[in-house]
Amino acid sequence: MSSPLRLCVVGDGRTPHVVERARVFAERGHRVFLVSEEPVDVPGVEWRRPRNRVALPKLRVLGRAQAVIAAIESCRADVVHVHFAHGFPAWVAPAARTRPLVVSVMGGDVLFDERQKSPRDRRLTTALLRAADFITAKSLFLADVAAQLAPDVPRRRVLWGVDTRLYSPGGTAAARRRLGVPETGFCVLSPRGLSPLYNIEAIVGGFASAFGSDPGARLLIVEHAPDPEYASRVRAQVATLGLAERTHFLPGLPAREMPLYYAAADVVVSAPLSDGLPQTLLEAMACGRPHVLPPLPRYGELVEHERDALYAEATPEGLGGAFARLAADPALRRRLGEQARATILRVADRESELEGMERLYRDLIAQARTPPLSRRLRYLGGVLAAHVSG
Repeated sequence: MSSPLRLCVVGDGRTPHVVERARVFAERGHRVFLVSEEPVDVPGVEWRRPRNRVALPKLRVLGRAQAVIAAIESCRADVVHVHFAHGFPAWVAPAARTRPLVVSVMGGDVLFDERQKSPRDRRLTTALLRAADFITAKSLFLADVAAQLAPDVPRRRVLWGVDTRLYSPGGTAAARRRLGVPETGFCVLSPRGLSPLYNIEAIVGGFASAFGSDPGARLLIVEHAPDPEYASRVRAQVATLGLAERTHFLPGLPAREMPLYYAAADVVVSAPLSDGLPQTLLEAMACGRPHVLPPLPRYGELVEHERDALYAEATPEGLGGAFARLAADPALRRRLGEQARATILRVADRESELEGMERLYRDLIAQARTPPLSRRLRYLGGVLAAHVSG
């Protein structure tokens, strides 16, 4: 048996995907550290908080960078893995001695035009990718985007997969009782963040279009990482449309508890304005729940229209039509859900994905070379200059 690795994960400790990726490797017997400026409380994962001890305002950015580097190097890790190629700790990571450096892109970090990134953020994310030893992406589409930014860095699609034992078809009635939702009636779940990017207003409008006269239908909206102003706007829309009694705003849950929400739903909907290949899609598919999605070409790597999901324009009219069709056709819902789970079992099994990542780590470790100090200092100087100039 191969010896356990020491893994240093760099990411936002509030982000479910970052936390989950750290946790699963700890469960596999590796020693895992998570460098995050935000608190981390994950069983088996050791939090390394960058501590900026520089008080002088003009040197705060330098102190913050030194704190990130010190936190990474204190892990004495075999490999550093940055999840999400955006944000100060991620941008600073290549200045640390520890190698190899793996960067996983997720969508919002590299889709510059879709997410309206500033010129500074574009420069820093591009520099990070070019300094990496390897890049992983959840879709071929994102891998191609990364290739345009860092053409000389090897890359691979890694879906990360789903625990298909945990994410599996569950009891709908029991789940709805736990959530205080009526056991009968059609139920639509929106599991994405409550922010403008995820176009929740179109989902609310689509629900009203399809079920405005159906008192038994329910809309479940997960309030994950809510944008306060946008959340207020959505709540006002719900009230204006007379849906207050039929809309349930649910708290965000840790990844391992999300099957409860999927079990309660008849259909899951996602209507983002920009996207990579979201984990919620994989999770819902593994739970045997049909998905309604906008026709973004990048989804086609995993999902086929009419096979394991329905594509619909991300407008109230488009989404409402898809909801109405699924509500009227239980056989279609069943077929889409069964095929969706079969697809996940075939291409996104978590065990296989994690074993592949472990092999990649070991291959990279065997080839790792620490960049010269001069190169790391030049890189750090570029990060600091970008922050000073804005």
